[in-house]
Amino acid sequence: MNCSWLLRANGTTPIHCTNSHVSFAKHTLTRVMNSLGKTTEETSSRGERPESRQGVASWIPTLLSIARIPGSVIVLCLAIFVGRGWFVAAYLVLVVTDWIDGPLARWLKSTTPTGAKLDTSGDVMLSVAAMLGCGWLKREVMIQEWPWLVAVAGSYTASGLVSLGKFGRWPSYHTWIAKLVWPVVIVAVIATLWDWSVWPLRVAAGIVTLGNLEAIAITLLLPFADQNVPTVFAAWRQRVA
Repeated sequence: MNCSWLLRANGTTPIHCTNSHVSFAKHTLTRVMNSLGKTTEETSSRGERPESRQGVASWIPTLLSIARIPGSVIVLCLAIFVGRGWFVAAYLVLVVTDWIDGPLARWLKSTTPTGAKLDTSGDVMLSVAAMLGCGWLKREVMIQEWPWLVAVAGSYTASGLVSLGKFGRWPSYHTWIAKLVWPVVIVAVIATLWDWSVWPLRVAAGIVTLGNLEAIAITLLLPFADQNVPTVFAAWRQRVA
């Protein structure tokens, strides 16, 4: 295009326009149109912006943790009003949510202190529901094994009180012991309800108590409040760092 002048919209006053001006305008317009076309293509192929999808997906781990709280109440109601089969099935479903919410949160890079607290709350509710459900269905066995149950409840209460006293918050360390004990607890629940043996219950109670004692040690060692501390050795490294 070769022009020496253009007219205003009203066609009265000429504006001087050189070839360099036209080339610059064409180049700028081409870049803008290419950029808009690429953005439109990506958006239409995906149906939504990646940021929106990730924002929605990042809530999934938190929702799984929250679901265990009312879900634990449902588990207990199934034990009382339905029976051991549905009780165990619902319990296993909620245990699976506990196994996947943490790795999913890390994969989505959506780990938060609130999420860790909700995860701990859901775990506590599920553990209480399992204990009360077994107590309702196998009352005689649970009464017989009361020292082990008292050890679990007492050590957990002590762990929470120590953390509240030092940091003003309930502990949510998600230790390796707390994660690895779940399969043992599942075996203990099934063995207790189907009258296989009381030893899985005793082993599970012992491991849970050990984990609660480790949580107390972690609280005493940590120089500041923290979550996701896998072992007492990790707490010690923070202390000496």
